[in-house]
Amino acid sequence: MEADSAGIAIAVSNHRLPGRAQWRVAVDKGDLEDAADCAATIWEQPTADVVHAMFHQALAPGAEDVFADESEALALLRDLEVRTALLPGT
Repeated sequence: MEADSAGIAIAVSNHRLPGRAQWRVAVDKGDLEDAADCAATIWEQPTADVVHAMFHQALAPGAEDVFADESEALALLRDLEVRTALLPGT
């Protein structure tokens, strides 16, 4: 595992980032205000740097290994609707 991948794996295990799943639930319920609040929380520092790295790593080769214990997180990070809503320029 590359050093960057190892760092992301550590970040994933240290930061449960509750906003990522809450955003998906809020959108599914049509609660756009709550979804916006979740997105704002996700992109606050220092969490924003970790989240951005997680989105990047989720599409990289070996992502299944990096996110081995976080399959739900990996699915969310790869979800096109999630990526489009939360990542600028997607």
